[in-house]
Amino acid sequence: FVTEDVNCPVCKCDVSDDAKGLMCDTCQVWFHGSCLLISDEEYGDLSKSDSSWSCMGCQVGDSNQLKWGKLKGEKVIQQVVKATYMEITKWKKNLFTLPRGKAGVHFINEVARLIFLFTDQTAWSELSLSMIHVFIPLMLQKPSANSKAKNNAKFLAERLAKWNEGNLQSLVDEAREIQARLSQSTRRKETSCHVAFTRLMLLGQVGKAVKLIDNNSDVKGVHSLTRHVKTVLACKHPDGKPAPTQLKLEIKAPEPQPVIFEQIDAQMVYKVAKNLHGSDGPTLIDAEGWK
Repeated sequence: FVTEDVNCPVCKCDVSDDAKGLMCDTCQVWFHGSCLLISDEEYGDLSKSDSSWSCMGCQVGDSNQLKWGKLKGEKVIQQVVKATYMEITKWKKNLFTLPRGKAGVHFINEVARLIFLFTDQTAWSELSLSMIHVFIPLMLQKPSANSKAKNNAKFLAERLAKWNEGNLQSLVDEAREIQARLSQSTRRKETSCHVAFTRLMLLGQVGKAVKLIDNNSDVKGVHSLTRHVKTVLACKHPDGKPAPTQLKLEIKAPEPQPVIFEQIDAQMVYKVAKNLHGSDGPTLIDAEGWK
C-alpha cells in the first residue's frame, strides 16, 4: 500500500491506495499500472507474486535484461524496432486525430513515458526515440477512409494492448493491409486532386496547394540509394564553389548577453510551439498533428 503522497513519474499525479499502483523494487518509485499499460489481469498477477518487479528505467546492467512483452534483450528489441521503422518510412500518411477518452490518455502517457526513458538516461535511452518513431504511426493508422472517432478509439485500445505485449508483428501486419488499400484508392482520387490543386492555386493559396499534392503523392517514404538516385541527387546538388567576395559580410555579430534567456519560460515555449508549422518526419505527424 502507498503510505505517503507520491507522484507517478509518467503522469505526475498522485498514486493513491485505490489507484492500482506498482512500486519498483530497485528505485522505490511508485507508478500507476495504467500509465505503464499494464492490464488488470497482469496487475493482479504481479500483486500476488513474490518476485521482485523493476520499472523499465531500472533494467540496467546486462543489455539482455531488457524486456518488452515477449521481446527480450536489447539486440532483439533493436532489430525488431529497426525493421519496423524501415517499413514505416515507405508508408503514406494516413493518421486519425487522437480520440478523447481512456485510450487517448493511455496513448499520451506512453509517448511521455518513452520520452522520459530517453531524457532520464535509462537503459532504454538507446531505444526509446526509435520506439516513439514507430509507436505513433502504428497506433494512429486510420482503419478506413470514413472511420469515426468511436471506432478509432476501439482500434487504438486494441493496438495499445498489442504494443504493451511487444507484439509489433501483428501491428505491422494490420497497418500493411491498410497501406495496401490506400495505394489502390490513391489512383481513383488523382483527378479530383488535380482539380482541387488548380482551384487552390487560382485562389492564391499556394501553401495549401503544395500540401495537398504532398499528401496525395504516389511518391512515399525514403528511396533506396541506387545508382540512378545518386545521379539525380548529384544533378540537383552540384559541387560547392567558393562564395564571391562581395557576398561576404565583414561585420561580426556581437556576443549575446545571457540575460536574454531569462524571458524564456514554460508559457513562452508553449506559445511558440502552438504557432509552429512544418511537415512530418519519421513519425508521419506534422506540426498540426503535434499541436
